[in-house]
Amino acid sequence: MQKFDPLKKYSFRKARDWKYPLWCSLAVNAYLDWLRRSFHSEGTIRSYKYVVYNFCDFLLLKKLSSFEDLNRNLINEFLRIDLHSTVNGTSGRNSVLRQFITFLEDNNYLADQTIHGVIPAKLAHHRKIITILSDEQISCINEYRKTCNSPIELRDAAMVMIGLKLGFRSSNVINLKLSDIDWMNKKISITQYKTKVSISLPLSVDVGNAVFRYMKYGRPECDDPHVFVRHKAPYGILSGKICSNALNRVLSTVSDGSSVKFHTLRKTFATSILKNNAGVERVIDALGNRDSTTVNVYLTYDELHMRKCALSLKEMSIPMGGATK
Repeated sequence: MQKFDPLKKYSFRKARDWKYPLWCSLAVNAYLDWLRRSFHSEGTIRSYKYVVYNFCDFLLLKKLSSFEDLNRNLINEFLRIDLHSTVNGTSGRNSVLRQFITFLEDNNYLADQTIHGVIPAKLAHHRKIITILSDEQISCINEYRKTCNSPIELRDAAMVMIGLKLGFRSSNVINLKLSDIDWMNKKISITQYKTKVSISLPLSVDVGNAVFRYMKYGRPECDDPHVFVRHKAPYGILSGKICSNALNRVLSTVSDGSSVKFHTLRKTFATSILKNNAGVERVIDALGNRDSTTVNVYLTYDELHMRKCALSLKEMSIPMGGATK
């Protein structure tokens, strides 16, 4: 903790909600508390709060004295003037605002229980192309695991193998604890940091060997409960960025100069399950996802099975003789 300097001039910024009347701040704080009880991260809650307070600023400019005065025309006017530079930004704003107004309806802040319907639920947005590791990159990781020796190299190899073979996010890797690994039954059990969903996955030989080598020959002796720790005092938990740094160090010999995100390992893991005929439900269980929405995109990389979905041009009454004049 920084020592207080009596000769230094300090400034303190008030919390944003100090200027709002009680009818507004009480409802907003109740909504934020509901988000916390729903296991949203503090970062997510801060971004949601920004949207909600912008909406409240607009309502105060319109001289509202209660949420009961809210109507569809006011919501539509706010949507028109609250401009965003991207479709994703607009869509995200709409989702938060729609959720907030639905919360107000459910808790009897609004007389009209259907007013949330004026906000578009979704907007069309671009789809990103999912990037997965190439066979050359995967071979590079396996070779690195076998030849690494220094403590940092052993840590890098263990982190990357967990991401590649278990599909862990970087947040799950850095929060992995010694007690999460059941060596006798060869499995790893965690509660995911992002979704709070518990998963238990088998500990394969290659992952187990990588983690064991790090713990025996690379990990500093310390009382910290996490598997992966800093290698300089004070020992303790690492930052999430270290996982991407580790992956790029491992892939340095086959890199084209561009950075590879650690989340690419999770996408590669999901795609490999599909390619092995395991099915979407198996992917959902392994990733710890709540539904198939974020998993279906990986189906496009299962080229072998995607070919079987192709429709016959003849059956679609499309002539095969080329274009007609």
